[in-house]
Amino acid sequence: MNQNSSNFKKYYSPLIGAALATASLFHFALPVLSIGTSAGTSLINSATATYDDQDNNSYDVTSNEVTVTVGKIAGITNVPFGFTDNTTTNTAILPGDEVFFDFEVTNTGNDFTNIFIPDTGNVAVQNLTVTAVEISTDGGATFTDRNDAIFSGAGIVPDVLQNTSIIVRVIADVSLTAVAGDDISVQLGDTGTNTADLNSTDFPGTQNQPDLGATGDVQAMDVRTENADNPAVGGDPVNGQREAGTTQIRTIGSQSLALPRLEKTNAGVAPGTNLNGTDSLADNVITYDLELDVAGNSDPTVAGYSNFLFNAEALEGRDYSGQISGTAVPAILTNLILISDAIPANTELDTSSVDSPTNGLWTPVYTTDALTTAADDANWTTDAPASGITRVGWVYDAETNAPLAVGSTTTGFGFDVITTGLTDTFIASNSTAIYNMAQVFGSTDDGATGAGGLITYDESGDQNPTNLNDDGTFGPDETATDNDGNGFFGFADPDTVNGDGDPEDNVDVNNNNTGTGSEAGEVNRVIVTPEAVTSNLFNGPDANSEAVGDIFGAAPADDNHDFQNLSAPVPTAQTTNGVNGAADTIYNPDPVVFTNTVTQPATTSSVSNVILEPVSPEALLGAGGVSLGGNIADLPTGTTVTIDYDEDGDGSIDQTATYSYNSGTGAYSLDSGAQIVIPSINGANEEDYFVTIDLPAGTPLSTNFEGGDPSNPLVGGFPVVIAAYIDDDSSGDVDVTDTYNVTVNQVYTGYLQLLKKARVLRDDGSGLFVNFVPVPGMGFDDPDADKFPAPGDILEYQITYTNISEDGGSGTGNGLLFADDVVITEDGRNGNNNWALDNDSPNPDSDNLIDTLHPVSGANDTTTGSVITFFDENDVGNTNPGAFSSELTNFDITDDIVKYEVSGIARLEPGEFGVFTFQRRITAPEDIDDLTP
Repeated sequence: MNQNSSNFKKYYSPLIGAALATASLFHFALPVLSIGTSAGTSLINSATATYDDQDNNSYDVTSNEVTVTVGKIAGITNVPFGFTDNTTTNTAILPGDEVFFDFEVTNTGNDFTNIFIPDTGNVAVQNLTVTAVEISTDGGATFTDRNDAIFSGAGIVPDVLQNTSIIVRVIADVSLTAVAGDDISVQLGDTGTNTADLNSTDFPGTQNQPDLGATGDVQAMDVRTENADNPAVGGDPVNGQREAGTTQIRTIGSQSLALPRLEKTNAGVAPGTNLNGTDSLADNVITYDLELDVAGNSDPTVAGYSNFLFNAEALEGRDYSGQISGTAVPAILTNLILISDAIPANTELDTSSVDSPTNGLWTPVYTTDALTTAADDANWTTDAPASGITRVGWVYDAETNAPLAVGSTTTGFGFDVITTGLTDTFIASNSTAIYNMAQVFGSTDDGATGAGGLITYDESGDQNPTNLNDDGTFGPDETATDNDGNGFFGFADPDTVNGDGDPEDNVDVNNNNTGTGSEAGEVNRVIVTPEAVTSNLFNGPDANSEAVGDIFGAAPADDNHDFQNLSAPVPTAQTTNGVNGAADTIYNPDPVVFTNTVTQPATTSSVSNVILEPVSPEALLGAGGVSLGGNIADLPTGTTVTIDYDEDGDGSIDQTATYSYNSGTGAYSLDSGAQIVIPSINGANEEDYFVTIDLPAGTPLSTNFEGGDPSNPLVGGFPVVIAAYIDDDSSGDVDVTDTYNVTVNQVYTGYLQLLKKARVLRDDGSGLFVNFVPVPGMGFDDPDADKFPAPGDILEYQITYTNISEDGGSGTGNGLLFADDVVITEDGRNGNNNWALDNDSPNPDSDNLIDTLHPVSGANDTTTGSVITFFDENDVGNTNPGAFSSELTNFDITDDIVKYEVSGIARLEPGEFGVFTFQRRITAPEDIDDLTP
């Protein structure tokens, strides 16, 4: 509190809106509390900044706008959590068995809530007799009958914390009159969309529904929220109470099945270590990592299958007697889980790199059998052969060490391969692809000694366990026919290219095991790129014609991907409806002029008739027609490019050519002048020329995300590729037969991005109001529309300021853009910002109570040398707050901080960023001090 204030405090009673239970609730701005900041108040925040480039041109930038709404929100989900046949004398569900259906019920609101669970007579079932309903509040460790006194004898679980779950177990006996093939099911909860169809598994349609007591919604059957005994914010939730329902289905006579899922990723291609005597494609290193999961029925992928007829069990092995030799053979070979990974074509295994899980329970094994032999039929050894290895694998003794449990995850599998048999020749794609797929072989734990359960098998590349297709049906097993003799799991090209009809026709293109398709697995792909090629004609940035760059993702950097960046001026007034200065901000940038230099590097010779002209960002150049790697859509239609050349060096332009660009075709048309020709360049001499780029009206800011959606890439720079070439074949165009070199002139429309995020922090329950922790579901990356901070919560704003311009990577000599003298301003009373105003009063500031307060140590910045200046309001309504260099040391209502300024940021290099974070506490009743009634 204000250290100079009196001890007089006034407190006001909660005011609860009478219409909170109506269906049209969100049409009103109803307060929950009559003091502090009311529920429903929208707090709006955007940041501004200024910066200079190295030529002292100044720029303004506005961040995206973050809006959060204060309020107490109820939410609940109810989803299947697992099934157990508690009768252990059989593997299938049989009449008379006792079965457990488990459900996970989660408070998805932003405050404590009570949760009501129905009793045995109000759970809808099929071919079952319910004998008990039990509840676990400790994650399933212990269960208590819902009629116990701790649940008020009425199934009311008190004070469930937000984003916390309880487990509800429905215990039932299978009907003695049911027959094999009949369904048994439990419907827990009674939402409207679940009532009409007992077998409904439309989870989204049955979750977090309004609890309005509508027709067909029997309250005694509900799984619903009720007001908590000890809520953080009193009264009803602003969206009313909620309910959720779901159904689990099993089939009489269904079998148990282990659900292994093998996942595989690669770490990309690393430079070679000269294992083959040359620094080339023949010695690149590719690192693979694998993970083995044993999924359960509650796994999101498994739960998404309709009418899945198997019950998840632990994973055992198979009998490999007579197939494994070596010095480290496991003691028992009749119950081994085998993981196998093919060594891809054009690579060889680095045996020294093979990693195993740290628990020491997995033994590496190797085989030299051809890939046309199924991995589980191959002969394996624990001693790495000197050459000819076709597969690497690991085995686990599930008899000695116990089966792998449902829900378990095993990591630590890994190995490196070295590329072989590849040349440095530029091929059509400027790269070659390495493909392969891993497999796991096992069986289902049947509870007996040895591996006698149903066999199971999986291939890497997707989220489906047990080699299932995307719809839950079974894919090919390990005996599937190999139609082309290349083997399924180590081919040089994907089967979609081979067209051989083999089952594995899809690729895990994102290298994260999210491949999809109707086949068993999705192959992992690694792209290996040839070494850089050096030109004998240099064309590059001003006085740096021999620059080397990596624009368009070139790897490694070369002298056909060098660049220089300049920025056009940006509008001083930017709308803030979209992300980062508004996706709606489009304008007509001023022209930008670049100076380039072309050189013939040999000192003893000269070249004649060097042509200069713009080419497409994805032009095909060089032997084999290699793409530069850009995209024709990177530059907007209507861009004009003018090349000027001073032939005699007297300061006047002798040759001029103006081109216009079409992004639909990637082609330039010559609008005026004639093709620029430099008559001759003597050995080691340099010739300068000038490129003017005029982007068209309607050009967006470079700092925007494409389409305004932050899940999309940045708009980024607008690249113009300038080719300098000797027209060896007299075609008049640069082509594969010419001596050429290109450079990229890239225009940015602003290059300092301000990206704002917000999250909600809440008191940890200690009541100290100093120990704040993040609220699940209201983090920085969660949708702002889903963040409903309550009074007393902390709003933490994070502003990431980034120089988004090309950083040159591993290149040298490129023309870079620096953001100098950066100043960031956060003003709670400027523009749309209202976080330092009293928004919930009939007239702003009429009760002297702004809606957010600055907490102690609530502001910091990550950039070395930056300085934060704080501005207080001095008196209510002051539009010119005073500045001071240190923050207030307490919560303060009548003399609080309303503005922050970050300065002292001398320079941000390309790609460099800083983060300014500041906090605002949603004003709560305990903050009230010195109020006028």
